[in-house]
Amino acid sequence: MTELQHLKEIAEWDAVWLAQKEADAAPLLIFKRAPTCATARVIERTFTDWLDSLPAAARDRLRVVAVDVIEQRPVARKVAQDTLIPHESPQALLFGPRRKRIWNASHWQIERVALEAALKKVL
Repeated sequence: MTELQHLKEIAEWDAVWLAQKEADAAPLLIFKRAPTCATARVIERTFTDWLDSLPAAARDRLRVVAVDVIEQRPVARKVAQDTLIPHESPQALLFGPRRKRIWNASHWQIERVALEAALKKVL
């Protein structure tokens, strides 16, 4: 399941968020970043390297979406509005089934160890 889905439209986000309402929803990891920001580029590399290193069993049970906060600003705003987590960039958010907030972090808090610890809470 873990192919990074780049959200470009609010309707795509709405479908993802609606599905997360279900009791059997896969854990949802949201990554927001501004590609023009040097910090965000470094964090994105950490994030994608970590994601690529996940065992197949974990990848198969996780849904991952990404939002470019500059090109898809309305989507980024809708994510913040729906999740009730103030917008930051870069930012990672993890939700369990029924939209249970598990973890969120921004900037240099998004590191491999933190991502692994957060994922252990839902897998």
